[in-house]
Amino acid sequence: MLAVPVHARELTVPEQAGKIKLGGKVEVTLHTGQVLKGRRGPFSNTGFSLEPVNQGQGVARALEFQDIQRVRPPGMNTAEKVAIISVAALGAVVLSVYIWLKVSGC
Repeated sequence: MLAVPVHARELTVPEQAGKIKLGGKVEVTLHTGQVLKGRRGPFSNTGFSLEPVNQGQGVARALEFQDIQRVRPPGMNTAEKVAIISVAALGAVVLSVYIWLKVSGC
């Protein structure tokens, strides 16, 4: 019998937010498509507060889990970084082969 890998289930929004430490920078995507950036504030049973990135600049905003599509740290994830590095490496190999063929007279 073959073993079939079980795909990891996608994290729920509360689980996604819980992986980011209190006060850590977050990027929140709402179901409306709006993207909010700030710092993760305290949790409640129904959501959490999004604090301004810099204290004294802006006000905290209460977000409900039901309105949130995704919570993650800002910036690129590992898969995106690997994809960019792979494309760059492939380009370097192709360029090296092209130069080698030109220099060798093929």
